[in-house]
Order: sequence, then structure tokens, then C-alpha cells
Amino acid sequence: VFNTTVCQKLHDLALHHTNRTTDGSSVFWRDGSQINLTPLESALDVCLNQFEGSTKNNEGAVEYWSRQEYINIDVHSDVD
Repeated sequence: VFNTTVCQKLHDLALHHTNRTTDGSSVFWRDGSQINLTPLESALDVCLNQFEGSTKNNEGAVEYWSRQEYINIDVHSDVD
């Protein structure tokens, strides 16, 4: 979905995000109510739309994390 240059920029934005948050996590809503998405959130939204194949039914929250070190974590759903 993204070329190498864009991926590097997204990596830089993720590192900046890590420095701005206390635990590296954030949430954004995909129901259109949140007008000012960050560039990183906009990219995540575009990526999710590509995987879903449609921008319809893209309601709900997206929680995402960033951190300085790489940790491979499988896709999962929190149940708390």
C-alpha cells in the first residue's frame, strides 16, 4: 500500500508518537466524528480501508501503539 519513502516517513512519525505519549498508545475513531486525524492516523485509516476493500462500515475505534524497540506481536483483540 505504501512505497519505501512513505514507510520511512511513517516510521519517523511513529517514533515521534512514542515520544509524545506516556505509554505509546493512542486511539482514533473511524466513524467520521474525528475530523483532525494525525498523519499517522490517516495512514493507518487508509491502510485499513485497503484491507477492508471499502470505506463503508468503518465505524469503531482503532487503538495503536508505537515504541522505540521492535517487538513482534501477533494481531489480537483485547478482552478487558
